[in-house]
Amino acid sequence: EDFVASGAFRLELDIDRLVVDHDCILTEGVMRMAYPGATLALIGHVVDDPDAYYLFEDRMAVLWPMDENGKITGEDTYSVGRGFEGIADRKISMGEIAPLESESS
Repeated sequence: EDFVASGAFRLELDIDRLVVDHDCILTEGVMRMAYPGATLALIGHVVDDPDAYYLFEDRMAVLWPMDENGKITGEDTYSVGRGFEGIADRKISMGEIAPLESESS
């Protein structure tokens, strides 16, 4: 599955725990994603508006392993697994989604 092609690339991890050691960083918090209705319909969720966005929300922990130079070498994610429960009832507007920003050259 191509995550960017799914349209669900607008996401936020509201971190409430950060743990750092020599080999790894752990971030933990609430993951929120704006899921396109059309993508949800393709994966079997009944939504009333395929052109709208719906809020995916789940608790997530992310482990960021680092090499000997302190560079991140990967990403391992763990979640509760309830983000899709009731998602059809969490329609959101584009005004509730922060705009994408790009770096200026």
